[in-house]
Amino acid sequence: MQQYHKQMKKILVVFSRALPPIINGSNKCVWDYCQMLSKLGYEIFFLCEGERTKALDAVKFWGDHIYFFKRTIFTRIFFRIKRDINRIFKYNAIYYTSSSVTRKIEKLHYIHKFDTIIVNYIFNSKCLKRCSIPQKIIFTHDSFIYRNERLAISNGYNLTPNQEARALNRADYILSIQQNESILYKYLCPSKKIYTVYTPFEIRRQNLTGNKNILFLASNNKVNRNGLMLFVDKIFPLILKEEMEFKLIIGGSICESINSMLFPQNIELYGKVDDLDDFYQKGDIAINPVYQGTGLKIKTFEALSYGKVVVVHPHSLEGVYLLEKIPLLVGETPQEYSFQILRVLKDVSLRQKYSNEAISYIQSLNKYIELEYRKILE
Repeated sequence: MQQYHKQMKKILVVFSRALPPIINGSNKCVWDYCQMLSKLGYEIFFLCEGERTKALDAVKFWGDHIYFFKRTIFTRIFFRIKRDINRIFKYNAIYYTSSSVTRKIEKLHYIHKFDTIIVNYIFNSKCLKRCSIPQKIIFTHDSFIYRNERLAISNGYNLTPNQEARALNRADYILSIQQNESILYKYLCPSKKIYTVYTPFEIRRQNLTGNKNILFLASNNKVNRNGLMLFVDKIFPLILKEEMEFKLIIGGSICESINSMLFPQNIELYGKVDDLDDFYQKGDIAINPVYQGTGLKIKTFEALSYGKVVVVHPHSLEGVYLLEKIPLLVGETPQEYSFQILRVLKDVSLRQKYSNEAISYIQSLNKYIELEYRKILE
């Protein structure tokens, strides 16, 4: 359970599901900033969709600081129909917050006298319209402007600039997860206070193994599958030509979409990862070959927080903290990518160098994030 100082401010965090468990990158982002704010002394309350009896892990952690809301059957059907109708058209402005959520927030505010509310994702921004909590914040996680076109998909959330600006303007403060999105929001909402807060990472450094395993951890979505197939089809064969002993270990829900019979013996499917420490202990080198998507590449920075050598596509560099100092090995073409991997596969001392730099970088990132939140909340 969180510890806090009585004189510190009270913050209500609104999210779509109970945490823990942590099942994807956005969950981890919310979880990590809640833990950081709690350690800084703020009193955190958590409001999420669901039922107390079905979220025992979350209730055990949060105790009397977690609350739940449940949409009626009518509300769920209404939003589902609205979503399906909007997806027929090119752009869809879907907001999931019903009036019952707004009433729940006001009821809790009457009891606890919150200083700040942090709403995650713009799709929950409507609850800020009639909210009487003094400081209103949206943690955006992502930009959805022309998202289908940018990701070459057809069924995602897709907004026009005006639609996204309308949602963002419901808040006093807008928090982005990477610098490029902050620049965008400054154009969309010039009168709002905008901060790039990235996401903090707990440092869990592991000793080098010296082995030749390569790690890839990802959830099961299209952009991750595309990145993995690029690696397997184009980069993997180039590495095999020079280093037959290496092994690619794939972890996470992405394994559900993979037919192991179609992959060579050098590829191992770890499956669902319940213990990150155990997964990352299996090698010194992690990859993120994903070349599409928006937001911050959470798994890239998570691997750095474990002191791993991380090889990425240039896409992972978009909007990052201190670009000139980030200790990533970068390869855009298959030849460049395989070259970077082979360098560290063959040189353990080089791995140690990048491991040291990874930990120093995450320490600097965490310190910066703490200072930004202090500016916002005090």
